[in-house]
Amino acid sequence: MRMPKFSTLYMAIAAMNALSTILEFAKDDRDNKALLFRAITTVNWITITIMQLRWERQEALEASEDEEAEESGSPERIEA
Repeated sequence: MRMPKFSTLYMAIAAMNALSTILEFAKDDRDNKALLFRAITTVNWITITIMQLRWERQEALEASEDEEAEESGSPERIEA
């Protein structure tokens, strides 16, 4: 079995936190402090997910560029 990408796991965590925030908001006797903390946690996980998705996309792009350079027989890129 293949391990899912980290971004997939982060999306699941963000979704669970969002659901938890919604459920806290829907309570009749909601605790505003708990609601605030849940909302902040949700926003943090969404931010982490976006950063991870960008990183994975950049890694995939670099890997495809390296693969194309190898296939064409051109010298490797020089990384700064």
